[in-house]
Amino acid sequence: NFGGGGKKKTLPLMQCIHGNGLHIVPDKGESSLGFDRIYVGAAVERGRLARLTCLLKPGGILVGPVDDELVKVFRIRKSTTDQMDIDSDDFSRQVLSGVRFSPLVSYPDTDVIIPSCVWNPSVHHLYPDSFRNASRALMLCGNSQFIQPLPPPRRTLIRRTTNVAAMLPRVLWLEILSFTHRHWFEPTETEEALLRQRLAEEQENARRAHQARMEAEARCQMMERERDVFRLLARRWQSRLQVMIQEQRRASGVVGTGTASGGNDAGSIDEGGELLLGGREEAVIFGLGTMLAGLHSDSDDDEDDEEE
Repeated sequence: NFGGGGKKKTLPLMQCIHGNGLHIVPDKGESSLGFDRIYVGAAVERGRLARLTCLLKPGGILVGPVDDELVKVFRIRKSTTDQMDIDSDDFSRQVLSGVRFSPLVSYPDTDVIIPSCVWNPSVHHLYPDSFRNASRALMLCGNSQFIQPLPPPRRTLIRRTTNVAAMLPRVLWLEILSFTHRHWFEPTETEEALLRQRLAEEQENARRAHQARMEAEARCQMMERERDVFRLLARRWQSRLQVMIQEQRRASGVVGTGTASGGNDAGSIDEGGELLLGGREEAVIFGLGTMLAGLHSDSDDDEDDEEE
């Protein structure tokens, strides 16, 4: 499947290299092409961050913890000087959140060279679409005839042209492609194109943030409505409870003086005609009284706020 259009799904090529990430040589091996994305899984000191940002290609993004901040660095262009500073115009820096990571290990103090990826048909599906499409077109032209007829224009003779790709055998084309890299057939992006891409990404992030904010505000409004409903129900139960207490006091006054004996949960009437409750009923009345006091204080606070 040289064209890369098959249905078979394969895992991406993963290579594990053991070494000091702060000592990767940027101008040798695969690092000379630059990386599209870099993720750092440990805290990097701000003074050493330039050793990682120099590995990005124009348009590449680095995400990782710098001191106590999760930082996103976007590279706009290649630096004209040897100094790599993320505060320069060559980079765009954005703080995502505050984090706590363990520090990045800075030993051994030896240079690390990431080996270049050599193209061959077995790893063809791992290359970008531009490389796969161009190599497929090249192979199709190499398998076609050397003399290619052109569509005749009106009222002219049929012309013929030569197919240069058919001059070399297929094996030789495969050998030539092995000397290319993954960005060989990609057009060079200008700084304006990179900035437009960056602007589109920021607009999409702003749209998502606005949508999340609207959803959060809608949830808050719904919770406020539920709070008002429960507060109204609590006030109704408060009024009903007050009526029940008044009725009990009136009933105790009708009974007159004396005592009523019973179990632990039964009540008694004192000389003043008030109902004395004991056991669970006393606890219930005490809890309801506390709730009513809290409701009174909340309602008073709300009225004071409205007056202000």
